[in-house]
Amino acid sequence: MQRLTALLAASAVFSLSVHAYQGGERTHGPERGADTERPAPPPPGAQPPAPPPVAPQADGPNIIEAAKEQGDFNTLTKALETAGLIDVLQGEGPFTIFAPTDEAFEALPEGTLDELMEPQNRQQLLQILAFHVVPGEVRGDDVEPGEVPTGLGLPAEITVDGDEVRIDGARVVQTDISASNGVVHVIDSVMIPES
Repeated sequence: MQRLTALLAASAVFSLSVHAYQGGERTHGPERGADTERPAPPPPGAQPPAPPPVAPQADGPNIIEAAKEQGDFNTLTKALETAGLIDVLQGEGPFTIFAPTDEAFEALPEGTLDELMEPQNRQQLLQILAFHVVPGEVRGDDVEPGEVPTGLGLPAEITVDGDEVRIDGARVVQTDISASNGVVHVIDSVMIPES
């Protein structure tokens, strides 16, 4: 009953890029002992070659660091670590996270959070957290009523009533916490996807 999601696909791509080596051996390049030509030494007095250009890095904290800096997402951060999503959300992105506060997690029925954090419930926790992630960067000014895709593969419903914006029933209480790989919007409750 595992859903194929864009977030999980991103996780697979990310893990492939991290594991350039498998089992301590290179996955590409010449095998040990293969005949390879050694480059000729440079002539005396020659200038060393210029280092290869470095890809520009986006300024500022990534989306996880930006959430941590706010100080009200300790439970969310712990849940993301438990679900194995920290590395994914620190990746290139961009991502939009609708982030429940610590108070939002505390409002869950008693024992729910503890149960979700159990190792045997990791998949369920992963699905709930993926429901809070929207691929791409959606700024507050870009939000419109209707469905938005989530990392879970199920759409979430956005409603707008005057200045009040809700996503799947959770009220957006702060928008546009900027990060180098996306944006964080703060919500007042944890969204539970329909099974």
